[in-house]
Amino acid sequence: MTEADVLVWTVRVDEEVDRLERLGALLAPGERERAGRFHAERHRRQFVVTRGVLRTLIGRRLGIAPVLVRFVEGPHGKPALADPSTPALEFNVAHSHGLALVALSAGAPVGIDVERIRPGVDHEGIAGRFLAQVERTALARIEPARRVEAFFACWSRKEAVLKAVGTGISGGLAAYAVSCDPDGPARLLATGPDGPPVDRWTLADLDVGPGFRAAVAVARPGARILQVNESAGPR
Repeated sequence: MTEADVLVWTVRVDEEVDRLERLGALLAPGERERAGRFHAERHRRQFVVTRGVLRTLIGRRLGIAPVLVRFVEGPHGKPALADPSTPALEFNVAHSHGLALVALSAGAPVGIDVERIRPGVDHEGIAGRFLAQVERTALARIEPARRVEAFFACWSRKEAVLKAVGTGISGGLAAYAVSCDPDGPARLLATGPDGPPVDRWTLADLDVGPGFRAAVAVARPGARILQVNESAGPR
């Protein structure tokens, strides 16, 4: 993993059920307690699998056992490694309807998002309330048959950037703007006061299969985004 690389793993939660017990054994007591508070079994399973896989991947990169990985949360809830003596490693996770993504970056803040394309969502109402004017204008120019996918392309790109900054959607959705054409390149058009300038970012779409839109953002220009095919769970 070079300094310019962001590695992305795709985890299909239902395919990890046979390893659920092993993944759960990697969690810290607080994480197990959090998992137990989920009312829906699918949400509990999603959390256990995603956090267990994250611990496994970070442990491999740092050369330590996954159970020894310790996290702290930033002011907006974004997790980070607790030990300041560890090598510079940034990470982020996202999940939607049984699909989880894990991104690791060598030192540069990274954010990732995945969204299932849902035609029933009031995308026009959401766009009117939360998107920047340039994004609303771009969506209005997309042919109606592609507008729902364009909305989710826009949303996943924007949220990836906000998660990299560390504020999440509470950081002011309208302060950031991204390209919305689902067939065009992912581009950052404007940033808020907490983010590096536009030319200091790499923003890219991810191919995670039909029915989903996903994107990854890293605060480094020209970063290579590599989707990894190797197993992400414990061996």
